[in-house]
Amino acid sequence: MSDWLRYIAMIFYAPIRGMREVRDRGTLFPAIVSAYLAQLAYLFAVQWLIDRTLLARPQVIASNFFQAAASLLPIAIVIVPLLALMSNMFDRRGSFGLMIQQEYASLATVVFYALVAANLMTILVSIFFHFSGVQAAYVASSMQSAGQIKSMFNFPAELQKELEKNLSNPAFVAASLFRTVKVGIFTVGTLEAVRKVFRLSVGRSLAVVALSYAAAFVLSPLWVWLGTRLIGSPFILLMLFLLLRGYFAGNVSNQRARTAFKLNIEAATINTRA
Repeated sequence: MSDWLRYIAMIFYAPIRGMREVRDRGTLFPAIVSAYLAQLAYLFAVQWLIDRTLLARPQVIASNFFQAAASLLPIAIVIVPLLALMSNMFDRRGSFGLMIQQEYASLATVVFYALVAANLMTILVSIFFHFSGVQAAYVASSMQSAGQIKSMFNFPAELQKELEKNLSNPAFVAASLFRTVKVGIFTVGTLEAVRKVFRLSVGRSLAVVALSYAAAFVLSPLWVWLGTRLIGSPFILLMLFLLLRGYFAGNVSNQRARTAFKLNIEAATINTRA
């Protein structure tokens, strides 16, 4: 875990090099723990910035711990497999099952590292927006244009009423601003993760990320339904962890073996040249 403190520090002065080191030497479990803690910090920071009274409610604090964990599931079970699938379409390396077996741990580790970076950077940007007046100006502008935004959509009455309620809520508007910043930073990080793990060009990496996002959106009703079933049943989560523990451990071992082999080849090349 001490290595991950160094990787997290590298987010602020050498993020690309940090991503390469995570790809070659990082392991999945510390990446998940770091992503969870960063997500938790993001939730508390945003709530403090938009409405400090929220943190005085015990139910909100308890909900943050649950929400931080639940937000990692779509990345682990939807986004990462889709990225591997789309990457394999552009650069065929075997069957999808083989791709997942060989690259899941490495790709998921780097993507979770990108999530850590997105959370920490968004916290800094959100603090700047809050104290510089950008947040207040954005909320005021959004409240004024709420009527125009509602007229752009022809939703059913219930959804229209919900949209009107959200657009008139300053906390919701401010949270949406911060969420947009986070999604943008995470998308850039995911793009770099695809480039670093699969060594694709920028154009192909953009296509992989765009297609993966589109597929995740189309499949969202299915994985949201599955996610609610998994989250609502701790027993199923425990069984899933026990079933996949050996699989992920094997992936991490394969990743370390490939890294050691690569380092040995580089060392042999240097010795030959010398």
